[in-house]
This record gives sequence, structure tokens and C-alpha cells, in this order.
Amino acid sequence: MDTQSKPMPSLIAAFKFSLFIGMTLLATGCSGWKVVGSAGISQGEITHSDMHVSANTPYVAYIDRAHGDRLSVKKFDGNNWVYVGQPGFSPKKARYLSLFVEGQTPYVAMASEDEDREKRKASVMRFVNGQWQYVGPPEFTDGGVVWDMSLYIDNGVPFLAYSDSKYDGKAAVMKFEDGEWTYLKYRDRIPGFSPGPAAYLSMAVLNGYPYVAFVDYAAERTWKAMVMRWDGIKWSFRGSPDGISAGKAHNTSLTFCRPGQTYYVSFKDEGADGKVIVKRFEGTDWVIVGTNDASESMANYPDLALGQHCEPLVAFQDDAHGRKMSVRKIQQQNQWSYLGKAGFTQGKAGQDVRIQVSGSVP
Repeated sequence: MDTQSKPMPSLIAAFKFSLFIGMTLLATGCSGWKVVGSAGISQGEITHSDMHVSANTPYVAYIDRAHGDRLSVKKFDGNNWVYVGQPGFSPKKARYLSLFVEGQTPYVAMASEDEDREKRKASVMRFVNGQWQYVGPPEFTDGGVVWDMSLYIDNGVPFLAYSDSKYDGKAAVMKFEDGEWTYLKYRDRIPGFSPGPAAYLSMAVLNGYPYVAFVDYAAERTWKAMVMRWDGIKWSFRGSPDGISAGKAHNTSLTFCRPGQTYYVSFKDEGADGKVIVKRFEGTDWVIVGTNDASESMANYPDLALGQHCEPLVAFQDDAHGRKMSVRKIQQQNQWSYLGKAGFTQGKAGQDVRIQVSGSVP
């Protein structure tokens, strides 16, 4: 596979087909999954989307066909979905995006849409004083964004992980501090730190130290899931440098439990019949979470979150239930079980499955 000229196989459908934002849903103890606001909250078709919940308020960002393939952000005000600023606020058409909300301040990273991938550079904007403003200069990355991005705000400091075309599609992380974006790299080495081209990047930052999960597309590693950490000087592996998945992996999702500073990762693993795998980092190794499988059968686009007591929850497109969305949670006896009804969405789940937990509410 020529990773420098082709999109990832699992993203091809996103480029060929336009998707509607479906339903943002929550689970309640007595009535199961319910639609938040009205279904279909965008004016028209969308492509990429992301979600984040902060201070009990859900936000959704998406590339908005109704506004020229530019970026729009909405939040739920308790009754309705309302725009944050103007719809289609990005100066240019956007391709990829990542949303993070710190307190009541939403940040969004995007790549400029361009036929020349070298020009698909990343920008970050935040909503302050009633308007969207750039964080640092626009289009600040050395090369273009090859596949996807992961934005994280740690104590007011933005970090951005992405795959950079200038560095052979390898993963790179930049940090915004003292008014500029700089790479986290070892001495004079190139910023791209992953062994090969990286996809499905997911980053979490604790006290200034990022962990990044990704799928490594170096042929000799057969597209395994990997995790690396920045220690302030260099990037190093967490777990095996040969990968932490049994086979080819897709859709890595990384998060951590703040009280114990314990990291969790999920991914679809072709070495496990395409099922969802959730692992926890213990000392030097990643260990499987749960005494049963996280998904009954093959699942797509898994996303991971932690509950009130750091119990993992994973949402995914569920092949066992008509490719609708399902959520499973670690419950009694370390067993994975469905949260509410399996396959609870009205139609098939799209590619940008996201789950967040606010208090006790997923």
C-alpha cells in the first residue's frame, strides 16, 4: 500500500459519501438511550465530525456542506443545539478536525482542504470574546496533514498530534507555548517520531507529557497498534516496540484515569477477528481489560471513555446488531456488558463514533 498517496481504507467512504450528523445520545438509569435535542442537528450533509463534553455541555464540530465545506461548531444549551459563533467560520475549506473543550472554551484543529496534500497544513482556533480566533499563526505545520489529528489542552496549553507529509507521514506532536508552536523532538532529529507512517492518532496529555496511540503503517510491523510517550527529552515506546495488537489495528483511542494516572487504549484488532480490544498499561505491558470480549463480534470505529470510577466504556458500530451503535461497559466481575439496548441507534452508525462521560452520564 502506498501510504503517501492513498487515504486509509477505512476513511475512503467518508470521502465518497456525505454523512448526516445522526444522534448524540445519553444513557439514563431508568429510560435508556435518548436523543439529546432533535435528531439531525446539522442543516445539511457533513463529512468529518468530532464531539467533546465539558462542564456537562456537549459540543459537536463538523465540516459543513451547507456552509461551503467549512467548519461549524454547535453546543447543546439544555433545550436546543445552537451555533458557537458563526456557522462555517473557518476561512478555508477544511478536511480533518479535532475538537477539545477546556472549561467553556472550545478549541478546534483543522487541516486546510487542498488538492496538493503538502498544502493541507494544520491550524488551531478557539472561541473567545464572542469570536473564533487563531491560536498562533494559521497553517503552522511543516508539512501537510496526511490522515488525521488529535488535539488536547493540558492546563491551558494546547498540544496537537498529526501525521506530517514532510516527514513521510510519521506522527509528530506540536505544543503551543510562549506565543508559538514548536515540535516535541529529540535534539536535531526530524519531528516525525513513529517508526513508519502513522494513522488513527489519539493523544492524551498529563502534566505536560503526551502519550500518543497510533497504527504504524511500516510494512515490517504489519500495521500494529503502538503507544509512545514524550518524557521531556525524547519519544519512547510504552509497551512493545513491535506493537500491542495481535494483528492489524484500526481506530486507536487513548485516555487515562487521572487519580491513578493509569492509561487505557482501545482499537479494532484484525488479529482478534475484528473485535474491539481494550487494554490497560501496567508497568511495562498492556493487559487486556475484561474477562470476556469487549464486542461480541466484529466491530468498527470504536471509541473509548472512562466512567466516574475509571471503569472503561467503549462505543462502536456493531456488526452483531445491524451495524448500529452499541456501547459496552465493564461492570460486575470485570465483565463487559451492554449499556442499554444493543444496537440502539435508528440506523447504521457512521464512521465518527464518539463517546464522552459527564459525571455518571455517558
